[in-house]
Amino acid sequence: MACPGAVSYVDKFWSSLNSFFYYPLKKPDWEIVPLQNQATVPTTAATPNTSTTRILVRVFVDNNSDGVQQPNETLDDVLVNLDLENGVSMSQKSRNGTAIFEIPGISRVVKGFVTLPGLYRSAPIQVSNTGEISVTFIFTKPILPTQLP
Repeated sequence: MACPGAVSYVDKFWSSLNSFFYYPLKKPDWEIVPLQNQATVPTTAATPNTSTTRILVRVFVDNNSDGVQQPNETLDDVLVNLDLENGVSMSQKSRNGTAIFEIPGISRVVKGFVTLPGLYRSAPIQVSNTGEISVTFIFTKPILPTQLP
């Protein structure tokens, strides 16, 4: 494919690049002077921002399919595991359908999982350095056939 004028364009461009090296270098009109008495800026030691984070895990069977935990729908004695990427690992059993984990000393955002090993459920979480995180596991009744085939 021929492009008219391409050869002359490249030749002119190349000659301007070559001529760049022949330009005389001019000294700047200003001079760099080092500062004699530099004031030091006081620094403070960084203190980690740590506090307590609370993770509230609710486990219930939604018998009436309303999505709200009723007093008679709680699952007790369900093993709840909390595993964070920073190595924190905690376990406890649910009471009144609730397991509460208090995590002190989190100084940054940490990812992890809340699992119910006996019920084969898990949920990802992201723990920050303050506040409360709520994780809810809702179990519903299975849909059973009304007629035999």
